Amino acid sequence: EGAPTPITVTDKTTVRGLVLVKKQAIDANCNAIPAAGNFTIDDIEGALPGQCIVYQIQARNTFTTAGLASNITDITILDKFGQFSANATYVPASLTTTKGAPTITANDVSAVSFTLAAQETATMQFKVKIKPGITGP
Repeated sequence: EGAPTPITVTDKTTVRGLVLVKKQAIDANCNAIPAAGNFTIDDIEGALPGQCIVYQIQARNTFTTAGLASNITDITILDKFGQFSANATYVPASLTTTKGAPTITANDVSAVSFTLAAQETATMQFKVKIKPGITGP
């Protein structure tokens, strides 16, 4: 009688108490970490070839009551820098994490398997360098 009508399935996962924020800033000389006030959640413009973009991802446990029930466990923050490969390259040894095991593969960086107590924040940070002949992040 013909093929069945395809259905669309959308999965959504809500993790109560966990907020992720990704920010970025320009490191013009590719040799330092910009001041906290220079990071923004907005798109950045004006980065030039040879300059770096520093990405910072923060995971925060927003539960207010301390205790076992408010801990969020087995968290992994992962960012796929491979998506930049046409325009930028990962800066070796630039990955830092305040929690979790820093892990680098050919296409991504991560802070692996950590726990956040109530009101605790963890940060993962890394750099990509803009390739010659490219303008912007």
